Amino acid sequence: MFSKLSLIFFKAIKIYGISCIFFETYMGLFSAMEIDYTTMTYTFGIEGFFIFMKSSQIEIPLWVEAIQDII
Repeated sequence: MFSKLSLIFFKAIKIYGISCIFFETYMGLFSAMEIDYTTMTYTFGIEGFFIFMKSSQIEIPLWVEAIQDII
């Protein structure tokens, strides 16, 4: 049982370490390009919402698609 827990624990540490490396790299890249993190987060959130709405079975009103074309 300890070996299974240690394998899961060490894999989690490895994934966390790799994600931290990529996070630091991307944050350094974004700061060098002078990108605002808040604006980027909101943009990804809005685009993700539109992708979710288009992929769901809910019928999307035309005004929502028009707003996406404007943004």
